[in-house]
Amino acid sequence: MIITGSQGQDGILLRRLLESQGIEVIGFSRPGSIPDNAVLRFSKNQDFGVDLGIFENCLNTVGLLEPDAIFHLAA
Repeated sequence: MIITGSQGQDGILLRRLLESQGIEVIGFSRPGSIPDNAVLRFSKNQDFGVDLGIFENCLNTVGLLEPDAIFHLAA
């Protein structure tokens, strides 16, 4: 699962719920809020910065991760 806005109030609550059910969660947060090298370390229950305003970056990242679902909670 991917959660955009994973560092916000709703993102944190949803992440806790999904992780309590044993679901792998990857969070997208505002660039700069997560260290740049986090993008290189795709692993379960990881957060990293993605600029949602650049469609190609979003498309490439989602294509690489192939999530079962995406929850868009970014403001």
